[in-house]
Amino acid sequence: MVNEKHDIVGHFLLGILFVLVLVSCHSSNITEKSKIEFADIPGNMDNIESFEMSKTEVTNQQYVEFLNAALRENKITVGKVVPLELDQLKFYGHKSKNQQVVYDEKGERMFDLLGLRVTGDHDQDGIFELWEMENPLNRIMLEYDSDNKIFRVAAPEKIDWNIYFNQDYLADSVKPVDSISNWAELHEFWPEGISLEGRKVVTFDKGDYNKDVLFVGHLDLDFELPSLEEVKRWPVNHIEYYGAKAFADFYGYDLPTFEELQWAAEGGKKYQYGTHDGTIGTNNTVYSGHSYDEYPKRGKRKPDFSNFPGKHKGHVQPVASFAPNPYGVYDLSGNVYEWSKSKNNNQFNCVNRTDKGYGSFIRIGGSWNYYDQAQSLATAECKDTGVIRGNDHFGFRVVRRKSK
Repeated sequence: MVNEKHDIVGHFLLGILFVLVLVSCHSSNITEKSKIEFADIPGNMDNIESFEMSKTEVTNQQYVEFLNAALRENKITVGKVVPLELDQLKFYGHKSKNQQVVYDEKGERMFDLLGLRVTGDHDQDGIFELWEMENPLNRIMLEYDSDNKIFRVAAPEKIDWNIYFNQDYLADSVKPVDSISNWAELHEFWPEGISLEGRKVVTFDKGDYNKDVLFVGHLDLDFELPSLEEVKRWPVNHIEYYGAKAFADFYGYDLPTFEELQWAAEGGKKYQYGTHDGTIGTNNTVYSGHSYDEYPKRGKRKPDFSNFPGKHKGHVQPVASFAPNPYGVYDLSGNVYEWSKSKNNNQFNCVNRTDKGYGSFIRIGGSWNYYDQAQSLATAECKDTGVIRGNDHFGFRVVRRKSK
């Protein structure tokens, strides 16, 4: 009997050791340059225990290193390039006419490698107009080399940007009425003879523009194409829920709960926004720079997009572009919306972004293309979101639970 007990204890300890070794091996797959740094977040003496939160949103480079490590261990699968089905257009119709999905080991969607910028009839008047076009740089910046079976961060200078203005490449529901020479950051790829000089520069506003209008985000007024090194430090986006969960699971981390994200954003000072001082402005947050009050309202809380004041012409920015909040955490407001592990269950009254037949989880924290109020971590700004949704402002960060 004593020996049996010793065997049980021995097997238990060996199991713990195996788990520790496995987590250590997975953690070592992230290079020192891309290592995830954590900040200590105290508990609230009520329903939140102390924990560690990644200081930044997970970046393109960190995510690529995860994908390559997971691919070597057969934890993920890269699907074939296939046409979008008609019933998927409401989720993916503003992108290419095809998709190439990466799946986790259970067959759940993680993200679409062909995810492109959103291009649509935003005021829903049946007409595609120049002011509605969004920056082509909002494509997913992950690429897969099928010959060498390796993922890479896409180098902006090597991308053929012209395909995003070619109707043959895009879904039938997409009508790109802009041209490559409407985009300041892509001027290296313009046809000869077209100049930047003397063009009307637009960063957001709605308007009846002519073909010579020049679009650029308000945080990119140098008109320069982002470098590969910069894009590596962008938060990964176009990520669906299981794409975030797969990353967290692989390294033994977790996704934060909705309450943890709210608590961390307060910074111990009951801040409304997750910034260094609890305020929001273009000097401390990656967002549209515009106010919720500019949007005509439909009912109590929904903007009336038939009178939409404009579309942001920018894109995500490198993580930690501005100062951290009092806990040392960056971008809890802005840059990308972040997935949580929490379900709505009608208790938070989150905005409904669910899809029939699919599960949903809460995302929160605002993004580069949204107005000021959406950057708040207040319950009124949460989105109850279907797990198969992911576009140019869906990302995530991770947490690490402290052992008891």
